[in-house]
Amino acid sequence: MQWLSMRSAGYSVRSQYEMKMGINANVSLEQALEHSRRANQINPSFDVGRVNFASILTDKALYLHQQKKPLKNVLSEAIEAHEAAIRINPNRPEPHLTYGNLHTIAARDDIRSGKNPSLNLKLAHSHFDKALELYPEYAEARMGKAESFYWQSYFLFHSGQTAEKEIHLGYAEAEKAIGLSPQLAEAYAIQGMLELLQNRSMQGEASIRKAIELNANLKTRYEPFLKSHLKQ
Repeated sequence: MQWLSMRSAGYSVRSQYEMKMGINANVSLEQALEHSRRANQINPSFDVGRVNFASILTDKALYLHQQKKPLKNVLSEAIEAHEAAIRINPNRPEPHLTYGNLHTIAARDDIRSGKNPSLNLKLAHSHFDKALELYPEYAEARMGKAESFYWQSYFLFHSGQTAEKEIHLGYAEAEKAIGLSPQLAEAYAIQGMLELLQNRSMQGEASIRKAIELNANLKTRYEPFLKSHLKQ
């Protein structure tokens, strides 16, 4: 089982790199899921294995969203996997982090489909809050919450509603994430996206450039977004 878990983790790391670089990650994701499923079949009560499986399914949902493909089937499986991981060990913060990320991805899909993302964003916030209750210095949970506030702000802004409160809350969460982990590159990128929503172009560009400086793999994801926004 340990060998299967290690193989799954290796493919998972590869798939995350491929997604950040804009490379087709489907093969790596499927390999990671196959090994993780086999490990869970051998030891269904192993909490780390359940957490890893839920996390890989969340990555799969993100990949499908990036490819503009339906999320319905993977969302159902990912929700079930997170619930199983939490049942086995309700005191682990990690499944609440990835559960929050999953609902943020679902909210992004709602926005793309012209639906109201409020329910998924509310669920995302609840899981990030639970992760922080279990581990108050969890920088990634702060960052996840900041991103969920960005998408809430994005939805409100493009619906012709005021989003200043949500932008402020998102920025504050990103600041807290950076305070806990100054090298957490994507927290700077989220700050930058929030600043761009406020038409603070210079600050937004500087924040995103800082993120890319800290993690060059983010260039593929954020530079086109930055160029598109600055042309407007």
